[in-house]
Amino acid sequence: AALLEMTRGIMAWFGARWTEAAERCEAAGAILGERCLGAHWEQTIAASFQLGGLAMRGDLPRLLETLEGSIRAAEARGDDFAADNVRMTEPVLAWLAVDRPEEAERQFALGSVRLEGGSGAWPEVAFRTQHYHQLVARVLIALYRERPDEALGALDDAWPQLKGAGFLRLSVIGVELRQLRARAALASGEPAQRKVAREEARRIGRDPAPCSAPWAALLEAALAASEGRKAEAEARLRSAIAGFE
Repeated sequence: AALLEMTRGIMAWFGARWTEAAERCEAAGAILGERCLGAHWEQTIAASFQLGGLAMRGDLPRLLETLEGSIRAAEARGDDFAADNVRMTEPVLAWLAVDRPEEAERQFALGSVRLEGGSGAWPEVAFRTQHYHQLVARVLIALYRERPDEALGALDDAWPQLKGAGFLRLSVIGVELRQLRARAALASGEPAQRKVAREEARRIGRDPAPCSAPWAALLEAALAASEGRKAEAEARLRSAIAGFE
């Protein structure tokens, strides 16, 4: 029952049904914790998608509470895999939303040490899910800190590996990465980077993922606003809001 519920939750996440994803993965985690002795890997995966669902739907108070509880539980049992999986990627928004970028950066540093060859390092050098998690967290923190060049640099450095590992072809994940790249390009304020943002918005708009159209509309609104096209920006914002709802 737990694995079935978790699978349905993961499928909901990749279908951009964030509320369903969070609820199903929370339920799966509860069953695993109560009935399945030693199922820490499965609990970690359920928690990761639950947190991702909460972050994507904007339930930030619940995200913060759940995130910090998950980290405490993982650290109490010495589970580095679990702690590193939940403390990075979209959940860093929980700390940024309450203006705690220092905590986001501290958690980022804790999660990064094993990926970068520190104590207890991962035993291989392939570009894995944990590298994707690290990249998303780094970009979100850099954008919050108003360091768009850092965000762009991180994305540009990782882009060939993201392509090679197939991340850009994954539903929702590829769209997420492209919208982060577009946001960083827009935040740079460089006229040449608007071309990058526009190209990524077009690619997102062609993606079949359910979240693609509103994300593309949001980027198009930002582009229009940056070029003084106020009426178009407002229209695209209304379209984005309707799509996200």
